[in-house]
Amino acid sequence: MRIVRISKNGNYTWHGIGNTEHSGYSGTADNGWSIKMATQIQVTKTINPGEQYRIEVNGLNKGIFVKEEVR
Repeated sequence: MRIVRISKNGNYTWHGIGNTEHSGYSGTADNGWSIKMATQIQVTKTINPGEQYRIEVNGLNKGIFVKEEVR
């Protein structure tokens, strides 16, 4: 399962994706981005349809989700 991690510090929002099997994470920081925008970008670009993922915002687990298939 992949983990989408988002954290906000001041004006910067760090957002990244990780794979629990490999314990590796990659991410970036953007100035002025909202948490919602950063989450949407990570899910849209990195999660495949039908795949489960977990969202963590500022270290808090927000739940496990499944990306819907596009029809």
